[in-house]
Amino acid sequence: MRTVLLSIFLLSTAQATESTLPFEVGNDQILRVLSNEEIDVPFYSIGLTTKINVKGLMITEPNPYPPLTDTFFVTANTLCDKLQYHGVSGWRLPSLREMIALNNLGLWSLQGYAIDEYLWIALMTQNEYNEEYSIGEQRIDEGCKKAEQYKFCRDIGIGALKTSLDNEAGINRSVNLVNADIQKLLPSDKAKMKFFCVR
Repeated sequence: MRTVLLSIFLLSTAQATESTLPFEVGNDQILRVLSNEEIDVPFYSIGLTTKINVKGLMITEPNPYPPLTDTFFVTANTLCDKLQYHGVSGWRLPSLREMIALNNLGLWSLQGYAIDEYLWIALMTQNEYNEEYSIGEQRIDEGCKKAEQYKFCRDIGIGALKTSLDNEAGINRSVNLVNADIQKLLPSDKAKMKFFCVR
């Protein structure tokens, strides 16, 4: 289901030309998002969509870039966390939703990422977890109202929802947006992938 959703959002997005990409580089050499567009992005696990606005999001890559053999999740996460770029701190890895939004705005074209490239993304945030749990719980309640055994139906549904979200929240991931493919990788996997930091 997740791959299908990502395919809908990513593969149907027209490639923007570089001259129309909604980004600017300031005097501090930091890339910023100009677009005020509300962008549809999929939830992690409940088959729905939501809208996000990434206007003003700041983007940079570590410089110098670490050796590829060391670019796995723990290294990427730590480098973003400790990054000081032109006096600016507070960097982090982008979320899956932010990555999808940035790709739809044309960041892949701007940065020259290869179509087969995987980039590290952050773990699900607590706010994302809470949002998906709340919406998932409402859907389960609505669906179980028609069941003969409401409590049993709800208990099974909530258990499955928690398991799904707990799995998503606790696993490091990389994403290839062009192929609409998410890989779940452990910190010990020294995958040769790139990443960028946002703020």
